[in-house]
Amino acid sequence: MRNSTGNRNRQFEVAGIEPRLTTTYKLGEYKNELDLGVRFLYERAFEQYVIGTKFNSTSGNLRDDEIRTGYARSAFVQNRLFVTDKFIISPGLRFESFSYERNIMRGQFKINNTTAVRDTSVIAENTITEFIPGLGINYQLAEGSSVFAGVHRGFAPPRVKDAITSDGVALQLDAELSWNYEVGARFTAINGLSLEVTGFLLDFSNQIIPVSQSSGRAGTGLINGGRSKHIGIEAGVTIDAGRLFESRYSFSFTTNATYVKATYNADRFITEGNTTFNISDNSLPYAPKFTLSNALSIATPFGLSAQLSALYVDKQFTDEFNTATPSADGLTGMIPAYLVLDLSTSYFISSLNTSISLSVKNLLDERYIVTRRPSGIRAGVPRIITAGIDFKF
Repeated sequence: MRNSTGNRNRQFEVAGIEPRLTTTYKLGEYKNELDLGVRFLYERAFEQYVIGTKFNSTSGNLRDDEIRTGYARSAFVQNRLFVTDKFIISPGLRFESFSYERNIMRGQFKINNTTAVRDTSVIAENTITEFIPGLGINYQLAEGSSVFAGVHRGFAPPRVKDAITSDGVALQLDAELSWNYEVGARFTAINGLSLEVTGFLLDFSNQIIPVSQSSGRAGTGLINGGRSKHIGIEAGVTIDAGRLFESRYSFSFTTNATYVKATYNADRFITEGNTTFNISDNSLPYAPKFTLSNALSIATPFGLSAQLSALYVDKQFTDEFNTATPSADGLTGMIPAYLVLDLSTSYFISSLNTSISLSVKNLLDERYIVTRRPSGIRAGVPRIITAGIDFKF
């Protein structure tokens, strides 16, 4: 209706090599499996934003033009020590180094408080290096049942586009670093019934979070959020009644639930106006406490099958102050909890070797908010109905 287009043209180059070596050996009486390898990865993104002056334009005026380049180097070694056939200890160490650069050749810039498009040559770069240790323990109780525990160093470099602004300013985003702990168990009590439960703690020394006005920086990018802690539990249950009762009909139910409390766990002071706030113990943005996913599946011996799935996501805050009231521009405010149902069915006609399918996404046509970034409220997908036929010959 605006009789224009915004064409974001992108091209990507990715290349790499990753040789690995796996060997088994004995250390005294104990069997060991050693895995080691190195990897080199090159990636480059070419991005342009072209504004067309007609509703069907595929070309037009060049507004943005940039190249982003990254080089990743890594090496790893992991040893699995078989204390017994059922008890395995797996220590490991990984080295990661990531160098990236953003070269902006044309873009929007502020000139005398007025936004203007102009050619430029802005180059910013950074390199992040980290050693990542880890240790895992697994003990098999019986066939299909085991207990496990682990501690690992978490590492994730920032995206190049997040770490360097469109003005060519390096935000000095550090890598996300954490110590991750888990302990859990998997059980298969009887054929057709399985259970898994895991407790976890993610202790971040730095977590990258969305920018908000309260971060002391305007915009919709990311900043170093500092220390945070995620502590929670996740559990999953699968019941396959068809296997349980040895029936020709397959009837299964799967549920997975996660509860996590994600908070800032160190003093962090933010000044807004003439008031300074300490957001320690506040919930992290976009961190729902509870999520639940369920799936009910039915399959008959005469070719008819169906699956009903449900996803529940708890309410979540979108800024460090945990503001509940929505702002006029939609950038801050609580995102209410929502429940989405999906349904898929299919029927196989054996005489024709043909399958007919029908699926409905968002069965109840629930209207819900999935995010307020980057420019305000973004609604979830409406009801989508898809039908298909698959004929094999």
